[in-house]
Amino acid sequence: MALTLLRKRFFVDVLYYIPRSLLLQEFLWECEDVGPQCPRIHRFLRYWHEHIEAKIHTVNICSNDGEYRFSKHLLPL
Repeated sequence: MALTLLRKRFFVDVLYYIPRSLLLQEFLWECEDVGPQCPRIHRFLRYWHEHIEAKIHTVNICSNDGEYRFSKHLLPL
């Protein structure tokens, strides 16, 4: 059975914190990506992990067709 790749709109909700702060903050992002692998979202999260001081706590991903995914660790952090 072949896996079908579809370009669709995703909504990404990232909860993050800055190590020296006690605040949990939220970053919301809407983008088009190829599901179900979401390479653009994974590249963005990898870039965040490697270049941004803030640490990701939780990532929630929802697509425009109602599919919802939750992942605490999309990348090994």
